[in-house]
Amino acid sequence: MQDTQKQVVTISFFAFLLFVLYQLMRTFSLFFEALFWAAVLSFTFYPVHKWFTRTSGERKSLAAALSTAAIFFIVFVPGFFIVKTLVSEGIDLFRQAKVFITQGNFQQMFLNLQQYAWYQNLQAEVGSSEFLQQHLSNLLLRLTQYLGNFTANQVADITKNLFVVGFNVLLTIVLLFFFFRNGRAMYEFIYGLTPMEGRDRKRLFEKIHNTFAGVIRGQILTGLIQGVIAGTIFFFLGFPASAFLGLITFFTSMVPVLGASAVWVVIMIYLFLIQQMQKAIILLILGVFVISMSDNILKPIFISGKTKIPVFLLFLGILGGIKTYGLPGIFLGPLLITILFVLIDIYRERYSLKEN
Repeated sequence: MQDTQKQVVTISFFAFLLFVLYQLMRTFSLFFEALFWAAVLSFTFYPVHKWFTRTSGERKSLAAALSTAAIFFIVFVPGFFIVKTLVSEGIDLFRQAKVFITQGNFQQMFLNLQQYAWYQNLQAEVGSSEFLQQHLSNLLLRLTQYLGNFTANQVADITKNLFVVGFNVLLTIVLLFFFFRNGRAMYEFIYGLTPMEGRDRKRLFEKIHNTFAGVIRGQILTGLIQGVIAGTIFFFLGFPASAFLGLITFFTSMVPVLGASAVWVVIMIYLFLIQQMQKAIILLILGVFVISMSDNILKPIFISGKTKIPVFLLFLGILGGIKTYGLPGIFLGPLLITILFVLIDIYRERYSLKEN
């Protein structure tokens, strides 16, 4: 009888606990992105925070404030100006491209191409240039209209939700301070609540740590390489401010889907508009097969080296994570794969071996 009562009490307790946790998840889901990015940034800059802690004489609040201020000036301020510049320049460029095509300059561009031997050979192989003019002109016009409308809609959405965006940024900054100041205590609290034996729990948290470190390292290293490659290409093409454009490429490479193409595609369109055809075509080829392709090759390799996840599985995890969770999916996709592998290893050790 007493055993039955204990079981009822235990089941009731865990049912109530799950109910409370579910309600808390629904409550905090509104702030998921702010919580997530504050956790990622605090993890990334934790070595900097440790240095501030030592130099401030172990004063946690002061060190947390200095670390938060450092992230604000290193990440948020440059990010704001880069996004603002890219959006404004992109809208202007798409408008110019639309005017360029609608005024018949696209047909004139084909006439100018007639002087090049490679185009004459292409025309002989493909067929009449009139066919190319008609279909490519319509295609580019539709593409320009779509990109222009898409960009305008995104800007309109951001403007409408300016308060929400500003609130999330402010909340992320505030959370950064508390994560830096109380992060160790939060980590130990979650670590202690994890329902696993000591060795398994340690292994799980080490894998999670390695996954976050691997993803962050992969993002930074891939971005650096893409930035250097893009800046070098812009330099040899004679484009002004190639170093600055390489720096922008580094930051935009962190953005899923668009990535480094947010920079080199805009420059390629600009080169087409000013009828620098050879440079535009060279940039198109190098942009697709060198700048952007390096992201798909290098990032899974860098991350896999730290997480020990197969490259092909990691690549699918990143793409699937982005599609399912948005930008946080870059981390959550590999993280879920890592946790699954750890649980499989624990199952093999605890159950499969016992049965054998």
